[in-house]
Amino acid sequence: MAKKFIRWLLVSLFGLSTVVAYFTFGGTTDEANPQHWPGGKLYRVPEWKGITTYLRNIDGTLDDYAGEHCTIDVVATELSFERYLNTLRDEKFAVTVSDEVIHKRTRPGGATPMDGCDIIAERDLVRIGFTRLPDHENGYRVTFELANPGRWPHKDLPDFMVRYEATLDRPTTPFKSFAEDPVLYKPGVDRGDGDVVSSVASDRYDLKFTLSGLSRDEAVAYMRNITSRLTNGQYSEGLELHRGFGIILGACAWNKKNYNVRGVVAQVDDNTFAFSFDWSAAGM
Repeated sequence: MAKKFIRWLLVSLFGLSTVVAYFTFGGTTDEANPQHWPGGKLYRVPEWKGITTYLRNIDGTLDDYAGEHCTIDVVATELSFERYLNTLRDEKFAVTVSDEVIHKRTRPGGATPMDGCDIIAERDLVRIGFTRLPDHENGYRVTFELANPGRWPHKDLPDFMVRYEATLDRPTTPFKSFAEDPVLYKPGVDRGDGDVVSSVASDRYDLKFTLSGLSRDEAVAYMRNITSRLTNGQYSEGLELHRGFGIILGACAWNKKNYNVRGVVAQVDDNTFAFSFDWSAAGM
């Protein structure tokens, strides 16, 4: 009788989801845990609608953790979990299960937030890792690894110069992130290597950035796509230039001027590539 009264009182004061947490997980409740999915505009992750209780949640949205990782603990049925994985697949997430995870989560640089996860789903700038909570039959730990989106200087670039995601035939990409944010050097600005180009002598612009999570084939495909956006664009390999293995040459029209364009890609490590592009009306 007393237990029924406590259950009724909790439902009246805190709602049904809190009561589930109270009686299922040892009689502890946390009013600080928002009972809703932590969505975001930058990191678009479908809502797991089968969650009955949030045992641990984040403050704010996923966008507030850009370039970092965060974790939530939830309660949901096995059937709900399987349905959510299918939802992720339908939304073009690459879902990796079981032994294959070992290869997906191992990246240069040591431990990652995905270590220990049983299932990993990834798309665009997001990786989601799922682990069962050992003390709870229907409990899951969900880890979000949120890649640095970088600050792409859209307004200051010619039309040919687009970020990696814009070159893909499909709307998804398996976790490419900026290891170094894009830096745009305008005429007359020190490039950081002592190379100062006079705005009187040249109209040269330089854009440099480093992407991680790419294979060599993907880096080359990106360069070839940029090449296709140029007038008389050509991509070639074999010329060692600033440690690069591939080079672009071509031309573009921008701001009522014609520019000569050059691009170089260099491999930093197994899955990290540095890109350097410059365009100048004064020649190369």
